[in-house]
Amino acid sequence: MSPRSFTIPTPYSTIQAESAVVLAPMAGITSEPFRRLCRRYGAGMSWSELVSSAALVFGGEKAQKKSRELAWFSEEERPVA
Repeated sequence: MSPRSFTIPTPYSTIQAESAVVLAPMAGITSEPFRRLCRRYGAGMSWSELVSSAALVFGGEKAQKKSRELAWFSEEERPVA
């Protein structure tokens, strides 16, 4: 963590981040390359793509695979919500 860290509240916890700038969750926009780019330019935290819980629980194999791909993130993107 940098000398100056920020506490970012989330619905279920708080997260320590290096910047108060947070990348918002945006369906169809916040792909992995975009999130990495935003982190490199100073975003303290990013959110995964919006994922349908119904697709994860009730969807077929194709829908579940797509939802898992949307929710995936790399270590470089941490912290991520």
